Amino acid sequence: MNSKTVYTLTFHSVLNHGAVLQAYALQNYILSKGYKSEIINYRPWYLTYQVLRPAKGINKTILKYKRLYLFKKFTTKHLALSRNSITSQSQFSKLENYHAVVCGSDQIWNKHITGKKHDPAFFLSFASEGARKIAYAASAGGNLLSQEPGLGSHTKTFDSIGVREQHLKQDILDHKLHHSPELVADPTFLISDYKAITSLKRVPSGKYIVSYEVSSDETRTKLNAFLLKLKEMTGLPVYHIGDKKISAADVCLLDISPSDWVGLIQSASLVCTNSFHGTALSLNFNKPLVFVTHIEDEKNARPLSLLNKTNLECVSYKNIEELESKDIWQVYDKTKLNDFIHFSQRFLDQALSSK
Repeated sequence: MNSKTVYTLTFHSVLNHGAVLQAYALQNYILSKGYKSEIINYRPWYLTYQVLRPAKGINKTILKYKRLYLFKKFTTKHLALSRNSITSQSQFSKLENYHAVVCGSDQIWNKHITGKKHDPAFFLSFASEGARKIAYAASAGGNLLSQEPGLGSHTKTFDSIGVREQHLKQDILDHKLHHSPELVADPTFLISDYKAITSLKRVPSGKYIVSYEVSSDETRTKLNAFLLKLKEMTGLPVYHIGDKKISAADVCLLDISPSDWVGLIQSASLVCTNSFHGTALSLNFNKPLVFVTHIEDEKNARPLSLLNKTNLECVSYKNIEELESKDIWQVYDKTKLNDFIHFSQRFLDQALSSK
């Protein structure tokens, strides 16, 4: 067992299945390499407020707190967190004797999520001298770091930077924010074995389509139309696992844990989603996939960057007419995806290595 400790810092405590699963996958991969690993239990005010504030209406609030209980139960069982929660910058000094700290993945560099300004913690401003500073699959959503003056003073101190979108890599290069950023795969691709956290309790008997969306009402309406067409084409029922109900679904499962979420995707006959992590996990599990593009182009940056990098644009659908012209059951060539995953694993392995 390697005695070196690696801390990770990400959005591990939000009510989002993909966010929690990428935190699990990154830690699991680091542990598999023989390091000790803890997720820094960072709970800034802007995330705590988002998670704990009541929803609109009593029924939605009850559902939200039920999901909060399920997520907390998953986190307690499957994530190794630092002993004390951290709520302010000064408290990071409690972290001692670590070899490296890895920030990422998720949209940790999107200021519209981090309290309307960039959070210096997610640029590892607290890292102790001598510790390796690594960004792995960090994302700014559809935004650019060059648009914010002064961020280069943070990014240039990183030993290694891996980002999740091509446009962000190019932005960092063009504006000399770091000498060698790389495009890497989301942490959920670093591992392929999710048996330890998979639950089949909510999986129905028989074949089904699973749908998952994160979007505006307008884009949700678009996804709904795709689901109605897919039901007509396949004769299969739709089980929806998003945050809000969708009318095309035969069953809406909104009160599920991350373990249920994984089980429902792994067992589905077909996945229809507009979500990045819905896309990523479906590809990882070799599921037939219909990725429905968002109406808002900036929300397509992450999933389309992945699909373009791995030559898997074939699973992307912009118009409903494409369902008739494409093979929704296609067995896609994952050669480029597997190459990308192996490159990303080597990137992280080398980033963690001592100087």
